[in-house]
Amino acid sequence: LPKLELNPKQMEAVKYFGGPLLILAGAGTGKTKTLTSKIALLIASGVSPSRILAITFTNKAAQEMVHRVGRLVPYSGGMWIHTFHALGARLLRAHGHLIGIKRDFVIYDEDDQKKLINLAMEELGIEEKNKAGMYATLISRAKDDLMDAQSYMINAEASGEQNRQKLARIYLRYQKKLNEAGALDFGDLIIRAAELLKAQD
Repeated sequence: LPKLELNPKQMEAVKYFGGPLLILAGAGTGKTKTLTSKIALLIASGVSPSRILAITFTNKAAQEMVHRVGRLVPYSGGMWIHTFHALGARLLRAHGHLIGIKRDFVIYDEDDQKKLINLAMEELGIEEKNKAGMYATLISRAKDDLMDAQSYMINAEASGEQNRQKLARIYLRYQKKLNEAGALDFGDLIIRAAELLKAQD
């Protein structure tokens, strides 16, 4: 087993295997150290690295976790340590064809989104300068709430709110153009991955 230099509370968390475990701790108290030690212990105990999933908020944190686990157990390749978006991208590259997504999809960044939203607005005859960024943010929020363009349109029409209905039209046209380009935005990496997982139920 790997040598773990942990305090008693950290060791208690690492050695707990009775089910789900919630760790509440402040910044700099060793949460990442505890988590990576737990992963290393699982691997050293015979769990295949490919059966381990850890999700973080930044690419830097994910890389740091991979590095730390690798220092504790050198045979740790194949772990799933990702940000939410990177996990979504990996799942969709491997299995997205099951829901109609090609493996070679392109990921659009914020600038690409704004350009496509401007094109969508132009096609819809909506003349609003410098609003593409705002609409991109609102569409991203809808996707984070797992609301696709069709669902958003239905809700907007039911609400009777003109601004929501306008956003719904932009969202629908923007999504159509994304699909035509064989592209996904960052919000799609979440909402389409959720769609993929639901389809496997």
